[in-house]
Amino acid sequence: MGRRKESRDVSPPVKDAPVRASPEAKDLHPPAPPGTSGESDASRLDDKHHKRAHAVCSASSSKMWLNCMPSARLQELFPDETRVYAERGTYVHELGEFKLRKAHGEKIDRPSSEEYDDEDAERNSDLYCEIILEAEQDMKQEHGESIMCIEEKLDFSPWAPEGFGSVDCLLCAPGEV
Repeated sequence: MGRRKESRDVSPPVKDAPVRASPEAKDLHPPAPPGTSGESDASRLDDKHHKRAHAVCSASSSKMWLNCMPSARLQELFPDETRVYAERGTYVHELGEFKLRKAHGEKIDRPSSEEYDDEDAERNSDLYCEIILEAEQDMKQEHGESIMCIEEKLDFSPWAPEGFGSVDCLLCAPGEV
């Protein structure tokens, strides 16, 4: 059994809290891979992820804002940039979503990317689907039924102001999430 951490105040950042960017703040992203410009071009991907709103207190950044409350607002001072690594990950993520939805009989267009559609993208998205579909089968065998929610928007603003996000895939069965 895991060791329980000491509780502490995890009050969310205050909307109008003053934040200051350090003059030494520099771009902390890794350099672009060899042979690429490293410039972001969100239009390269035919996706909906780039168009989604981003929460101030998102679940994915909770480690940051739970440990440093003003950091959530500090992030707003920096441009919302993407890198080729994130664009590739977004494409593979969308490919996995497509495959899950297709496995459940949805009529959905396959995402496309001339730059990122390769064997690795296929293999990784297949593995993602395989793991989730196997977990779904296990849940159905154990509970007799299950519900799968794909890219479902979740609102956790009662616990973190302006907190929301989307879960990649949520499996539920009677008495189990």
